[in-house]
Amino acid sequence: MKFTIHMVALRHWVMDPRIEPYVRASGFYYLTQMGYTRSDHRLLQALVERWRPETNTFHMRHGEMTVTLQDVAVLTRLPIDGKPVTGITDCDDWGHVCEDLLGVGPPAEKIKGGRIYLSWLKETFSIVPDIDLDDDILQQYGRGRDYTWDDRTYMTEILCLEIDLWGQDFTKFLTIRWKVTQRFDENSRVLIYYRAQLDYQLESQVIWQPYVGTYAVLPYACRDHMELWLARVPFICFDIVEMHMPDRVTHQFGVHQDIPSTTVEVIDWMNR
Repeated sequence: MKFTIHMVALRHWVMDPRIEPYVRASGFYYLTQMGYTRSDHRLLQALVERWRPETNTFHMRHGEMTVTLQDVAVLTRLPIDGKPVTGITDCDDWGHVCEDLLGVGPPAEKIKGGRIYLSWLKETFSIVPDIDLDDDILQQYGRGRDYTWDDRTYMTEILCLEIDLWGQDFTKFLTIRWKVTQRFDENSRVLIYYRAQLDYQLESQVIWQPYVGTYAVLPYACRDHMELWLARVPFICFDIVEMHMPDRVTHQFGVHQDIPSTTVEVIDWMNR
């Protein structure tokens, strides 16, 4: 199984204070502060083997688990209510769209459909000229920073967060303890070890509610719209549509887990 982490290009990208207000206004500021972190591909593979696309959950020994809106809100401060960040992707000239929004369009080899190479974004927008710039130009640099977070990158980072998470600095956001310098052994024997650890995991080793005891010190943005954490709704990101089914993992919310419904909403993949 091959994994590709798209955040390598963002290493050492320091945000210019002049564009910070625009990135904050977009709602992506705290996500940009996570930076690049190496991932344990063997652990990811062991988890993927337990993922069921029919229910969008990991089937573990002691029950189902998944990434929920609670995780999104607490770990990233991304708003889970408001205007959707999606739209029609049927466009004949994405380069022209980029030029309108960013002030410059990428070379043809740096754009693929509606996706832009992160390396080009970093090369073009990571350094803001040390001169007086008007608001329009600064907003373009801010958008260049925002666009580094596409749907693939975002979901990969959240999955990595779910593997080994906890917080250290609650005044900012839940800092991730895996963000340290470390080496991961890619030997196949490591995968066998992870499989065995998950197969023989004890119920006492499962932390169903990792955020208990932290709500009081979490920023308001992490706790806003808590009533939506248990909403059974579709996640829509352009051409990607998946169901959020927290009723299958109510243990993660401190609620007794009943037998979940066997009915899963059928998504019309042709006309979504």
